[in-house]
Amino acid sequence: MDGPLTNCFCRHEHELLGDACKKPKEVCMIFGPFVDFAVGRGFARRADKDEMLEKLTLAEDAGLVHITDNVREKVSFICNCCGCCCGFLSAVNKLNLPSVVASSGFVIEVDEEKCNDCGVCAQRCQVKALEMEDDPAGGKKKVLKRELARCIGCGLCVWKCKEDAIAMKRRPADQVILPKKDFMELGLSLIKERNLRGE
Repeated sequence: MDGPLTNCFCRHEHELLGDACKKPKEVCMIFGPFVDFAVGRGFARRADKDEMLEKLTLAEDAGLVHITDNVREKVSFICNCCGCCCGFLSAVNKLNLPSVVASSGFVIEVDEEKCNDCGVCAQRCQVKALEMEDDPAGGKKKVLKRELARCIGCGLCVWKCKEDAIAMKRRPADQVILPKKDFMELGLSLIKERNLRGE
């Protein structure tokens, strides 16, 4: 499917405020009825499937998390997000709200025998599920700290692990939240939840 590419709104905003990161900007994508509107007003440019796939690879290589609508059909965007600028991921980090972004049906699993605490995975983790900390045993080398409750299952850590020490495993069935089918179902669900809360 062809579609338009657009700059990351969040990184562009931080750039204008003078505190942007160095992650690539033109890696976000729009689909559906918003395409003509965005292209017609100069907010995006059209790109073919090959270029869009290249941009997704560039984003993943740069350590950006693919985030999209919380629906199974007719998604309207794919953003490629960093933990410092993105509104969603920065909320996870600054406000300690790991549930603000819907997790995938997977979570990381670290092979203790293969892991050499090199820290590459921690550098790539955008939600602080993996971080380097001082060795609790008193050693000089930093060791990998894991907070799997924060893991959103993006798989960025797996991408660059040279030791093949990290894999994605399926979450238990009771922890997998299947997105709503489409925006109609999502909207009705949100209305129902608000009514239950008495809002």
